[in-house]
Formats: sequence, structure tokens, C-alpha cells
Amino acid sequence: MRFARVGQRSIAVVSRMRTHGSVSRGTCARSKDCAKRGCQAPPAHDNAGRDCSDLNLQAIFDELGLHTDHVLAIGCAGDAVGFHDETDPGLIKPRRGGFRELIPDYAAYFTAAEAELVLATHMADCGFLAVELPGAHGYIHLTRLNMAAMDALKIATDHYGCHVSDARLRLVAAISGPNFPQFGDPEARFPGWADAGFIMWRDNEIWEPDNRGMLRKQILDAGVAPEQLDLTDVLDPGDLTLGHASHSAGVRGEIPLGRDAYLIGPRRLFGLLALEPVSSVVAQESR
Repeated sequence: MRFARVGQRSIAVVSRMRTHGSVSRGTCARSKDCAKRGCQAPPAHDNAGRDCSDLNLQAIFDELGLHTDHVLAIGCAGDAVGFHDETDPGLIKPRRGGFRELIPDYAAYFTAAEAELVLATHMADCGFLAVELPGAHGYIHLTRLNMAAMDALKIATDHYGCHVSDARLRLVAAISGPNFPQFGDPEARFPGWADAGFIMWRDNEIWEPDNRGMLRKQILDAGVAPEQLDLTDVLDPGDLTLGHASHSAGVRGEIPLGRDAYLIGPRRLFGLLALEPVSSVVAQESR
């Protein structure tokens, strides 16, 4: 897994699909012949309910020493900003393995530290921005299709009665340009990026979007000062030597389609990990 410190009290963790399997039911249910291509269900599990991804996710929580009462899974495909103290408990459903999942997806979701929750979502290639606020933490899902996502930071600071200048942010993962090749008209797929200098041509047909450069601009344009943003050792899911899930590589047929688990929460909730020296959980990749 990948571990990265966020602010003074939070940790972000990313699973590895090669060793932990995919944690997204969407990628499993998308293919009726997934078993022919190599089902990732645990041994002796028939996967009749296509819940292997839930079991994979629970196994990750178990490995991290996370109690199910302290974990909430949330999909990130929506465009809304959510807060745990405003969430209807009836929308939180039990999943196979024991953990709980919030059914609506959110582009960004936050919880107060006193709620004692680790937030978990599933991604591949997109920007995972882990956020620590005074007395709260959360994530923001950054993607070319949701360029207004950073509005979530101002909404969150207003909600918790603090300021954008109080936030500490870490871009934990985002695919790099060389591993994100594109074809066709860049203006049609990434409007405005060429004019802003975020398109790099390989030749007359293949080009690379400077995804990380655009994400950095997006974050700073939200009023974040450079010293508030940690860009150290950003994980590149498109680097297939690392074994993480990559949607770009998946659609090219280089690896199976899937998603990794991305977590953000108080360090003290991560079982034995909370007892290790701080230096051992700063941009560390465990095999």
C-alpha cells in the first residue's frame, strides 16, 4: 500500500490492485464474462452477488487495523459536496464483509474529527486531494470532467467555520502526462487546456495532457497558497510497474479495469500503523 501524511494528524492510504484486487463493483458488474478474464473474488467465494470488490475492500480495512465502526465508504462519481453531520443515516448501507457505504456519490466529502471516521473511496488515475482542516478532514475528487471541484474547499471551510488559509492539502495521486496519451482534437476532449499551455504534443497525432499541472492550477486558483499544498511523491497510477489501478491503461487493454481504495482519516484509527514513527508513513510504499 501507499501511505502519505496529510497535515499534522491525518494519513492517506492507497491500496494496490495487483495485490488487493479491485474495490469497485462498477468495474466488476460492467463485464458479464469477468470470470473468464480472471475473477478477483477471494478463494472459495462463488461471487454470485458480484460482491468480490466489497470483500477486497474489507480485507484492506482489516489489514490496516480499521474497525468497521470507524470506516465509511463513499463513491466519488457524483458532483456534490457532502458532510457527515448532514448525512441521512438511512442512506448508509451495510456491505458484504461488514463495512458501511454511503449510497449517493460525492465529488467531495468531509467529516469532523470527533466523528472518528476514516473515509474511503475508489479511484483510478484521477486526482485524489486529501484535505485536513481544523477539526475535520475529507477528500476532493479532481478530474477533467469536474473542474469546479475545488469549490468544495470553500464550501467545507465555511461549513466548519474556518478559512481556506487554514487548510492543509496533499495531492496523493494523479496520473502523469506520459502515461495518459490522447488522440484526436485536444480542444474537444480537454477544452481550454492547449491555450493554457497544458497540452504537450508527442507527434502530429498523439499528445499528452499535463494533468498534474492543471490540477495544481485548479487548486491554487481556489485560494490555496503554494505552502499549503504538498506535492511530494505524487503517486502515478499509470506507472504499471507499481501495480495500481489505472483506467487509462485498462481501456487500452494493458491491465484489467478496476479501482484502488483511497482513504483519508486520523492516524490514530489505523491500528498498528498509528504506533509507528511519523517518518515511516510519509510517502511510503509497502510491498
